[in-house]
This record gives sequence, C-alpha cells and structure tokens, in this order.
Amino acid sequence: MKNNTTPSYLDFLNRVKSYKSIDIATPGNILKSFPLVDISSLYPGAVFITDYVNNRYLYLAINSNKFLGYSDSFLLGEGPSFINSLLHPYDFKVYNEKIFPANIACLKKYADTDYKNLLFTVNCRLRDGKGKYCALRLCSSFISIADDGTPLLEISALSDISDYKSDVKIVHLIQKYNAQNKISLLNRKCYLPCVNQVLLTKREVDILRWVCEGFSSKQIADKLNISIYTINNHRKNMLRKSQCHNLTELLHNAVNEGLI
Repeated sequence: MKNNTTPSYLDFLNRVKSYKSIDIATPGNILKSFPLVDISSLYPGAVFITDYVNNRYLYLAINSNKFLGYSDSFLLGEGPSFINSLLHPYDFKVYNEKIFPANIACLKKYADTDYKNLLFTVNCRLRDGKGKYCALRLCSSFISIADDGTPLLEISALSDISDYKSDVKIVHLIQKYNAQNKISLLNRKCYLPCVNQVLLTKREVDILRWVCEGFSSKQIADKLNISIYTINNHRKNMLRKSQCHNLTELLHNAVNEGLI
C-alpha cells in the first residue's frame, strides 16, 4: 500500500529504520547493471550506495586519495550521518523541507513504472576537513523502494563544482531518462537559502514588501521620509547580499521562502 505523504528528510530518516532490510546484490553488480547512466560520466568526486534502513553506505569510492580531506575508508565507516553533518545549515534546511519532499512526491508518482530512470540533481555546500565550505553537485537515483514508495536504496555521485559555483543559490532538477537514454526535464526549481535567515535587515524587508505591493521607489521614500537615492541603495544592497541577478528574482525567492 502506497504512502501518499511527502515527509521531510529528517522525518524520512527516522521512519525508514522500521522497514525490513532487503537482500542486496554486490555493489559492483549494482553499478554495472543500473540502467540510468554510466556513473563515471558524471565525473564524480565520490560515488556511494546508501542503505537507508540501516543508515550505512554499502559502497563508497572516491577518485583520489581523499575527498574533501577525508579518505574513503573513513567516510564508509562514518556513514550518511557524517556527510549530513557536513552540509551547510541553510542548505540542509532547504533540502530537508523543500527538496527531499519534492523528490519523494515525484518518486511516488513513478513508483509503479520506471522510478529507476529518474535522476535527482541538486547543488549544496559541504564543509571540508579544514572547515571550509565547498560547492558540490549531488546526483542521485533510487535503486529500490518499498511497496508504499519509501526509498530504501540510493545510488549517488558527489562532484566538487567550487571552481565555477560561487553563489549560494540552490538549483534542484528532476530529470527522466527514456528507453533511448534521452533526458527530459520534469522539474526545475531554484532556492536562495539565506534570504529568510540573515541577509536582509528589517528595513530592507519592509522595502521589499512594498515593492512587491507595487509601490515605486518615490512612494516608498515618502513613506519612510528618506531620499529616493537611499531607497535605490537599499535595492542594490539587497541584490548584492542575495546574489540575485535582478529584483524580480529576489522577489520570487522572498515569496517562496515566506519572507514577504
């Protein structure tokens, strides 16, 4: 029987422990037979297979002596909980509350057909062994799910993208491969994890709210008894802090995060 709820990531981790473990083929056979893509084509820093029921990695390999300053044997021994602890708190909040539930909702939609052909991609920041946050891309697919659609086994690849990713915007993609291995995009959504936490002052939030309500810079300046120049400076500062390209993008993210 399917479970139609879409839990947060933390709720899922607590609940999946009660599921029965499944018989698992050797990791090498999983990698060879998995129908989605050749994992090596993703140029990963690390490839791992996660057993959610037992909260462990069944397989973990890195393409150098260390990944983020950690050896494969250390990461394999520490398991998923350690990797989760390295996630930037704001990125983890977005993943827990927004991205993972969206993945589960899509997974349940295709649970009876070709869920193995779904590819879930998201960028995030992980803390390396020296305490520095690095930008990474996480590509995942589910190997096995329970009768109710709950994921049990997942294969993932982590790639370091710090050289060309310097902003904090999170891009979440859900894609599907067909029989000819062609990709179709099912969903794309962007999140700005810091908008609702620390970036904007109360005055800036007020200004943003009034812009959303249709007030011009002059009207907002009159409300606050300040100059248009000051209002425009606030707008520029908000774009700089949030690393949004324009005010429309900032407003979209602020509304999505419940800021205004």
